[in-house]
Amino acid sequence: MQDGAQVACAVPGLAPGVGLDAFLEQRREVADGGPLFVDVAAAVASSRGASGVDLTLLEQALTHDPHVTALLIAAANSASHHQGKPVQTLAQALALLGGTQSVNLVQGLALKRGAVLTDAALLLQASEIWDVSQRTAECARTLALKLDLNHERCYCAGLLRGLGELTVLRCLQDWLIAGGALDEATIRRTLAQYSASFGSALRTRWRLPLELRELIAAVYQYNTGVFTREVLAMNVAGQMGSLGLEDPLEALAKSKSARLLKVSRSDLEGVRSKTVA
Repeated sequence: MQDGAQVACAVPGLAPGVGLDAFLEQRREVADGGPLFVDVAAAVASSRGASGVDLTLLEQALTHDPHVTALLIAAANSASHHQGKPVQTLAQALALLGGTQSVNLVQGLALKRGAVLTDAALLLQASEIWDVSQRTAECARTLALKLDLNHERCYCAGLLRGLGELTVLRCLQDWLIAGGALDEATIRRTLAQYSASFGSALRTRWRLPLELRELIAAVYQYNTGVFTREVLAMNVAGQMGSLGLEDPLEALAKSKSARLLKVSRSDLEGVRSKTVA
């Protein structure tokens, strides 16, 4: 795991004849992840006190950023040589890494090429993905609390649901910088075509814990053979996160995941009301 402290070189110009699909195929195994959601400088500044970095404040400042969360978890697991349970939440990662190393890692992310999206069309898509990820994370945490599950891990899995999509968007910005062209239809096509494989490659390369990866995958589907209540909860949260705030919940309450968890429509309404609040 690289600490992200060095600035990446400029994007080279496109080789003759290289199309967008070939460009993305080349980028899949080396992509740096998604763009930053939080203002890193402001987050670090808000966490500093008289005695140094306050990890609680730093967690509060970073807790909505999927890329930062994933990278710090990956770094913490890479740095950990003990045989205990793997790090699966932002709070655990910050506690293991400590204030100084955590801040250095986060500040290093902001120096990398493409860390902040500048293209308006890509920013619009990213904002939609961030919104759905945050709703999914909040629903997952609220539902997990209701069901007496590990709510911090469920929140984290919900937040990381869009890693693949966000990584594709960051690569599309590289494509633009290198001299390529994009339109809205192409952006949507590439997101649909590449997001799953980019997310899988990134989670594997960063060695995110298998249990956390399974919960992220459960946002979209779950194995109909062996499953846990957390997997079912993440599947319900994933469906809730993709719904609008006024969309009916009857169909979701009748889904297999909800029925196995024995959560009713009124239960789901309660989860949504607490999430919105």
